[in-house]
Amino acid sequence: MVNLSGEDIYGKWTKEKKRKILDSRVQTTKLLCKTLASINRPPKVLVAASATGYYGDRGNEILSEIILQSTARSSLDFLPHVCKQW
Repeated sequence: MVNLSGEDIYGKWTKEKKRKILDSRVQTTKLLCKTLASINRPPKVLVAASATGYYGDRGNEILSEIILQSTARSSLDFLPHVCKQW
């Protein structure tokens, strides 16, 4: 299953907009996981895609997505915060 849901990040990031961005990802994914866990034959994989801003602007720095060997740290901005909560 592929989950691409979530409030559009385009627009002015007011407190309300940020809440919608965060909640739309976290709450939808929680509901999906709860629902999938309750069915007899759930999909083997759940992919949730977002996080274009996770690392921030790093110029030409090469970043690794290999979990065990990753040395790249997220930026401290709002979108990485969303990804961590999500």
